[in-house]
Amino acid sequence: MSAKRERAHNLSYLGDDILFKIFVKCHPKTVGRLRTLSKAWSKRLQGKEFVEQNWKENEDRNESVIIAYGYTDHGEKSHWGVGVNVDSGVEMIMELPVSTVQHGFFTIIGSERGNLCARFSDNGEDVGVMVWNPVTKHVAQIDDKVRLHVGSSVSVYGFGYLDESWEYRVMYLYKKLYDDHSLYWYMWNSIHRCWNTIGNYPTGIKKVGPTYVAVKGVIYWIGWGGFFNLDPTHVIGFSLNDANFFEDEIPVENVLSFHRICKFKEGLGFISYADVGLDREVNVEAQALSKLWSQRLKGKKFVEQNWRENEGRADSVVVGYGYTCYPNKTHWCIAVNAYSGEQVALQPPVKVAEFGYFTVIGSDKGNVCIRCTETGEAVRLIVWNPVTKAVADIEDQARNFWTHSVSVYAFGYLNESWEYRVLYLYKNLYRDSSINWVMWNSIHRSWNQFGEHQTQIRKVGPTFVVVRGVVYFIGWGGSFNLIATHVIGFSLADAAVLEEPIPAENRRTFHTICNFKKGLGFIAHEDVGLEREVNVWSLSVNDDKKFTWEKTIHIGSFGIPYLPNILIGKDFLSLLDTRSTCMASNDEQRTEVLVSKRKNTGGDRSIIYHEGWQMSVFVKSHTMHRDGLFDV
Repeated sequence: MSAKRERAHNLSYLGDDILFKIFVKCHPKTVGRLRTLSKAWSKRLQGKEFVEQNWKENEDRNESVIIAYGYTDHGEKSHWGVGVNVDSGVEMIMELPVSTVQHGFFTIIGSERGNLCARFSDNGEDVGVMVWNPVTKHVAQIDDKVRLHVGSSVSVYGFGYLDESWEYRVMYLYKKLYDDHSLYWYMWNSIHRCWNTIGNYPTGIKKVGPTYVAVKGVIYWIGWGGFFNLDPTHVIGFSLNDANFFEDEIPVENVLSFHRICKFKEGLGFISYADVGLDREVNVEAQALSKLWSQRLKGKKFVEQNWRENEGRADSVVVGYGYTCYPNKTHWCIAVNAYSGEQVALQPPVKVAEFGYFTVIGSDKGNVCIRCTETGEAVRLIVWNPVTKAVADIEDQARNFWTHSVSVYAFGYLNESWEYRVLYLYKNLYRDSSINWVMWNSIHRSWNQFGEHQTQIRKVGPTFVVVRGVVYFIGWGGSFNLIATHVIGFSLADAAVLEEPIPAENRRTFHTICNFKKGLGFIAHEDVGLEREVNVWSLSVNDDKKFTWEKTIHIGSFGIPYLPNILIGKDFLSLLDTRSTCMASNDEQRTEVLVSKRKNTGGDRSIIYHEGWQMSVFVKSHTMHRDGLFDV
């Protein structure tokens, strides 16, 4: 009988499933005390499945706000840390395992899954970072990175777990100057126990943090800019799993006076509030910025299908113009929708000071290639996506050949590929019989291909068109190199060059090339009386690697001085740039920019963009652009 009574009171006879259901609902501190009863209990209550289920069962009932405050120069009062339960208001002293004597300190970086990350110093000199569990009392020591970058304008930590994982990471972001174009980072790995991942992220964000939120393995900050960097401009996220940054612009209508991010409905929340009289208006925007959706909407299949679905309705003409010698008005860059006339201001991530500039080279699959300099000296290229805000920096080649007669860039994607190339062509003298080239590869991130092509062309460009991974230019010759003599194509995949003469009967006074019916179009026009006669040929490459010319459009009444630069569907787009020397001298001339369109079958002209006579324009550029999500 006594044996049965002893067995009845011995919980070891209960099955593991029964014990699991009983203790999984206990407070983590209770579980911590139960672990000390025996090795068997400790092993059972430390399993991954139990710990994860206990965490979920205690969700929404053990949330606390930790407030740290106190003197930093008095040993007996260095810091108080108090955890206040959100539901009950019960206070609990949080005594970190740090003995802070005079001049010592500790600062809480963040908390996730019951573990606290803090930066501390015992004496004010030797600084470290630790991850500490107040229940189990376990501590992980981490080297501090802030001390290596003292004086940096941006210096913030972040702490979080990978999604559905026991691994965690500690992030450190720094930026030497607010105006720098890159954000540098280190990442500490809980498996390898070291700072084993480093990198930099090109961004136009001036300031980051200090508050962050970790949601499903992604750490989010608010990015700041504007006057004294007090305006929230972006939400920036960093995936702890694959070390990828992404950022999204905060809509202007969501910006009030004060802002904060927080966890909201198992995701990310954006809180904005403003004082309205004696009350405060508060708005909370739930941001659909989860790691799962981020990965889904970055997938190749989605991005390519999205690109195809927006074909024929998102084409824009990017017109760049403005002052080059005035830092506050260096450039305006406007994208004008070719169908609706809707105007969107494009602001490339380039802060142009006095004598700085940027020039749009071209656009393909939603990414824009730009040559720029902030001061007029250090010139570089960037590939920039106006939608995702991603930027890739590229070394400039034109500075090495600045005295050459031919010096032209081109940019485009390979056919049916996520790879792109930047092509630079140069020629020392017009009379030289060869043209040299060098090509930047988006996979190797370097100018790793170069070569030379024997040619009859004296001058190339400046306009180019990309069709199925081939870059096409017009080649010029004749008197003063003003006669269109050839069409030259350069394959971005294998660097093969196709050079064909333009038939004499297809030449007119003015010429340009454009995208036409998903292929290459050649526009030739000349003045006939008070009208302009326009002809369009469709070019295709036959089996003999020769061009087949097919005349598709002829218009005999295209008004002067409109220049048919671009064909979109059945519409001609004309970029008219007229100047007046009235009240001006030398190159400083009053300029009017006008973009208009008309059907190639005739009809009235409609103006989709116009800028008046009240500005002095030194630099202008235009290119076709369609928004896309392709990575840079």
